[in-house]
Amino acid sequence: MLSALIDGPIDADKADYLIRDSTQCRIPYGEQLDIERLLRVMTLVRIPNYFGSGHKLTIGVYEKGRASADSFGLARYLLHSAVYWHHASRIIKSMLQYATVILLPSEVFGQGSDKKIDEVRSKLVSFLLELVPPFQLSSTCIGITGDAKRKIAVGKDVHPSSSDENASEQNPVKQKTKPWYPGISSTDWLMLEWVKKLGNNVQAKQLIENIQERELYKRTFTFRREEQNEDLTTKLDQLNWLEKVSLCQKLSELVKVSLERKMQSELLSRSLADPTEIAQIFTNNLALLVDIPNPKVMITSERPLIYVPELERKTYFDQNLSPMKADGLSKSLDALMQSISPIRVLCHPKVRQPILLYFDKNEMKNTLERAVHEVKG
Repeated sequence: MLSALIDGPIDADKADYLIRDSTQCRIPYGEQLDIERLLRVMTLVRIPNYFGSGHKLTIGVYEKGRASADSFGLARYLLHSAVYWHHASRIIKSMLQYATVILLPSEVFGQGSDKKIDEVRSKLVSFLLELVPPFQLSSTCIGITGDAKRKIAVGKDVHPSSSDENASEQNPVKQKTKPWYPGISSTDWLMLEWVKKLGNNVQAKQLIENIQERELYKRTFTFRREEQNEDLTTKLDQLNWLEKVSLCQKLSELVKVSLERKMQSELLSRSLADPTEIAQIFTNNLALLVDIPNPKVMITSERPLIYVPELERKTYFDQNLSPMKADGLSKSLDALMQSISPIRVLCHPKVRQPILLYFDKNEMKNTLERAVHEVKG
């Protein structure tokens, strides 16, 4: 029951971040939550076996409080649409996810990987312990002092001095970092630097540096979750993270070969893009990424939202009233989430123009389907 208070269809965590995120982003969607009303209509419910849930207890809501409970799901959808799954957020998240997956040991994603997971977790804990509460970019975080610290206060770039570099040898966090700027929070910046140290893959590290330098990938083609794309989106949703990385690598390879062939066949191509530069970008970068958001993960919960029927009259004896599962709104929200979770093919900003010039949507779809086929065998 205690876990239901922090992880359920309505819980304390959502009551906090939905309102806080709305306030910080200056959008009104969190204002619709009537927390006072919700607290008055909440109750404890035993989940019936026929609901098919692995849990026995959950938070329920009396039927008269349905509007207060439903507003949680609606607010989550609206925030996903406007903030969490805004295309810029999705791009940054995809770049970070793919870079992290590549840099982590592959054993982490396979069976019998507890040892590797423990190693990564231990490194993460050590890194976090090096941060100085209240987790701000201070002189002790990256080995900077004096004038450099004052530059941070006014938002200027900071390059660690030679004395700072000597200090970094004794502290895993106090290592030479890229110049920090206020466009990224200090702890996020340090976290990105830490992620880069997880492995040696050049392409993955370049993804992280692109985030730091705000050289974000661009949208090239978008495939809606519609009937004509159902077969493709279903296959993409079934990929695990290692397969998604392989998909991006295969797609980049196929697009590079096709792009080089098309550019060589046109006399004016060199005035539009330098083939040598394009080839170098594909070599040094994972040039194409496929963003595959899962619409079911964000809205659904392992515990069902249950409405407790109202009594027809006041009574002091038990009545056989069956609780109701809140399926109606959940199905509607699932449909809405489908509409804001398209598959997007992202590319390095310097290859977007030639890709859009030499590829149309149908050709990219066919290329993506071929890449999926080769990854899945």
